[in-house]
Amino acid sequence: MSIRKWYKGASGAIALALSAAVVLPARADDGGDADIAASKEAEQRTKADISNTEARLTQIGVKANRLKVDAAKAEAASIAAQQRLSTSIGEAMGAQDAVDSADKQVDAARRQLSGISTSIYKHGARAVAGGRFSLGAADYRQAREKARAYRILANKTNRDLQRFKSARFEAATLQKKADDKAAAEKDVAQKADEASAEASRVASNAETEIRTISAERDRLISKLAAQKGTTAELVRRQQDEKEAAAKAEAEQESQRVVQTANERALRAASQEAAQQTSPQQADGQQAGPQQAESSSAAQAAPAAEGGEKPTAADPSASQAAGSQAASQPTPAQEKAPAPEKPSGQEQAPAAPAAREKAPQAEAREQSQASKRAEAERQRQAQAAAQRRAQAAAAQRQAQQAAAEKQAAQQRAAEQQRAAAAQRRAQAAAAQRQAQQAAAQKAAEQRAAAQAAAQKQAQERAAAEAARQKQAQAGGGSSSAVGAQIVAYARQFAGVRYVWGGTNPSSGWDCVGFTHYVYAHFGRETPRRTGGYLGQFWKGYKVVPASQRQPGDLMWWPGHTGIYTGNNMHIAAWNPSMGTQERKVWGSPVYLRIIG
Repeated sequence: MSIRKWYKGASGAIALALSAAVVLPARADDGGDADIAASKEAEQRTKADISNTEARLTQIGVKANRLKVDAAKAEAASIAAQQRLSTSIGEAMGAQDAVDSADKQVDAARRQLSGISTSIYKHGARAVAGGRFSLGAADYRQAREKARAYRILANKTNRDLQRFKSARFEAATLQKKADDKAAAEKDVAQKADEASAEASRVASNAETEIRTISAERDRLISKLAAQKGTTAELVRRQQDEKEAAAKAEAEQESQRVVQTANERALRAASQEAAQQTSPQQADGQQAGPQQAESSSAAQAAPAAEGGEKPTAADPSASQAAGSQAASQPTPAQEKAPAPEKPSGQEQAPAAPAAREKAPQAEAREQSQASKRAEAERQRQAQAAAQRRAQAAAAQRQAQQAAAEKQAAQQRAAEQQRAAAAQRRAQAAAAQRQAQQAAAQKAAEQRAAAQAAAQKQAQERAAAEAARQKQAQAGGGSSSAVGAQIVAYARQFAGVRYVWGGTNPSSGWDCVGFTHYVYAHFGRETPRRTGGYLGQFWKGYKVVPASQRQPGDLMWWPGHTGIYTGNNMHIAAWNPSMGTQERKVWGSPVYLRIIG
């Protein structure tokens, strides 16, 4: 009895233990699945975060490259605008040179008229006593010679008068064109200044955004390194390799845009330089013929009064007489009568003979037509056979070409893959070299800028000390200082023109030249011209043109120079002209920088 009860109790305990053993592992399995699901979800989130980070890195890289290209395009637009301004200034100067040449022609024509008037007055242009018809001559021959001389003199005087009127009209027309060119230069200068300001704005904005992008890129690289469980330096190197090709392409595009703009500007400057020689070659070519005509007219007057023969003293008279004689037709020049045509009766064919030959000719024509038809059939059969042979050959060639093309495409694809890999490696190497070169160039530029600034400061201090010393000695008048400015500026004639340049060793533009000259005498001038005077030059004394002095600064919209006296000035003009001294053109504003 007790044994049976013990057995039942033991059996129950064993069953309970087995059920507990079965239930507990089931609970452990449920907790493991949840952890695995959470781990997979976390892994997917990490992958998504990594993908988003990499995508954002790609986006900001593309944006940075686009900003660089946009800045290059703005710079190219500014270069083109500066070249148009340079061309406009050259056109204005050329128009003024044409006006000066036309004024010389007017003076030459006026001198010719004055010479003829003086000759007529000297030899007595008066009414002829003793009869107007005979002109006071002793006989008819003498009267005819004097009449011819007077006609020559009158014709020459009329021509000189017309030449004078034409020259005067041309000078007035050219003066109007010169004024129009000077006015147009103001509009071009305004646009060039706007293009330069836009280029500066785009470059500044691009630089600011690129700095922001660079900072964001550093943060994203650190985040990506943490997500991947690696170092930021390794991720940065991998990202640089990915972006190397795109960066190199953007750099090449930027350089190409700027280089193309510079090449176009250089070609335009070369064309301007070639065109500038033609007006100078044309100067002085009108004086020779005009002086010869004036001399002949002056000789005609005494010949007409004194009764001398124009053939000996007046070559023009002989030539005029010869031309009049040559203009008369001679009997030998008359046309011969046309020969008469034969009558219609002499040309009539013999009708009976023609009727007899007609059947024979028809038979011959039919025989020849049959032969021609047979020859044509044979020719067409040969042509058809030849076309079939050509078609078969063309089909074989097409099949062979298709096979060769497929093989060539396979080789090209393999070569492209190899070339792409090589380009990526080269781009990465080029990027590293470019960064090193850029860093080195920036350091050199900073050192050069510091040296140049130090040199200019020393020169200004020395010039100011010399000016004060001269002023204390009593020689510091504005005219004396102006002469020193002119003498100092003239020694730089021939220095090349470089837009944005500021020194004679590497070249300068117009404001770079004036800034350098006045800095030598301790005066600071703006580095921009501006589209209107008050934009950058409102702090300087304006003097009227009647009170201008050598050493005064001359301002045009988009251009500056230094007045050197005698209606001349010196300036840095354009790449084709460089720094040289020329006549004043247009209507500049004069500014008293010193004195």
